[in-house]
Amino acid sequence: MAVALDRANWMRAKLGAVPGVFVQPLDVLRAYRLDSLRPDVVAGLTIAVILMPQAVAYALIAELPPAMGLYTAIVAAIVGALWGSSRHLQTGPTNAISLVVVSSLLTVAAPGKPEYLVLAGLMAALVGALVLDRAGVAVIGEQPRGRDRLAGPSLRDWHPAPRPRPARPG
Repeated sequence: MAVALDRANWMRAKLGAVPGVFVQPLDVLRAYRLDSLRPDVVAGLTIAVILMPQAVAYALIAELPPAMGLYTAIVAAIVGALWGSSRHLQTGPTNAISLVVVSSLLTVAAPGKPEYLVLAGLMAALVGALVLDRAGVAVIGEQPRGRDRLAGPSLRDWHPAPRPRPARPG
């Protein structure tokens, strides 16, 4: 265990300028107790059995290929486990997100066309960039202060820049 702590401390020293959000998985892995492994594997398999058909269904609701729902569920589970704020929260696709995607994209492209898939990917990238901005990982354009915080960011000036992360509750 001491060797793992030394590696984590060495990594923190080398990555001192990197925002804390990128080294959070080290904290998660370091704090993990091996006696939780068996119940976590059982919980993970249970979630997978429920989440796989659910993810396929949500992709079909959004008029996307079923594989995209599976990719979304897998990536969201990994990101949620390593960077999430709750050990009890399940992350993944939802019916509300699927309905927003399909209602937004139907106005500009027909389902099943390559443009539809490209626009779905672009929408996911834009939402991801805005989430990274709100999390304090990247700055999107000039940041207004006060009530106009959400109205001001400009995507043309997107650049990664460290800034203080908001305090996490709990």
